[in-house]
Amino acid sequence: MTSALALAGGRIVRAGRFSFAAGWAEVWIASRPALPRDPAAVLTEAELRRYEQVRDPAAAREFLGGRTVMRSVLSRYLAPGCCVTEPGRRGRPQLVRAPGWDVNLSHSAGLIAVAVGHGVRVGVDVQSVGPLPAADALAGRYFSAPDRAWIDRHLPEARCQAWHQVWARREAYAKATGAGFSGIAHEPRPADGYHHRPLPVPPGYAGSVVVLTTAIAEPDPVPT
Repeated sequence: MTSALALAGGRIVRAGRFSFAAGWAEVWIASRPALPRDPAAVLTEAELRRYEQVRDPAAAREFLGGRTVMRSVLSRYLAPGCCVTEPGRRGRPQLVRAPGWDVNLSHSAGLIAVAVGHGVRVGVDVQSVGPLPAADALAGRYFSAPDRAWIDRHLPEARCQAWHQVWARREAYAKATGAGFSGIAHEPRPADGYHHRPLPVPPGYAGSVVVLTTAIAEPDPVPT
């Protein structure tokens, strides 16, 4: 059972470390970090172009905050020149100058999570918990029957939290494999060396990290 983190604004807190024969992973969480005055000081050229195209101010702050925290976390492990990321398959960040290292990022309603792995692949997702009119339809399309049964076993007032916890776990797996949004419907494969942990996020959020300890193959297509 995980306990919730109490985060002061701007602090970056280690939320967990996971060790395996193939390597290890760590997850860091921050809430509403301070933003740089000059986004170009933090963002790559590709990220800066993407940032400048975001019209919604809140979404722009989330994007800049996520990259700011990610670079701060990476600097704990790697030299500055090795912290450069480029968008890879389906936009997944890749550390182009740090072989053997992996990074993944998620942000939602001011909360940011960064997973770093060495010798493993990582995926992380955080979700702000709130009612979703299409929750049942999304669960029917993307969740397995055991997932839906697990949600239904919760008391009505706890089902919204449970739904977001399932979504966070499935999205973290999709991000670890690089499958993108459609991969949320994929079931974990034993060949991937799948490991999952819920994150100790603050109240009002759900979060998960997935670690894959073997090589990643192309995921099977999702039936439409």
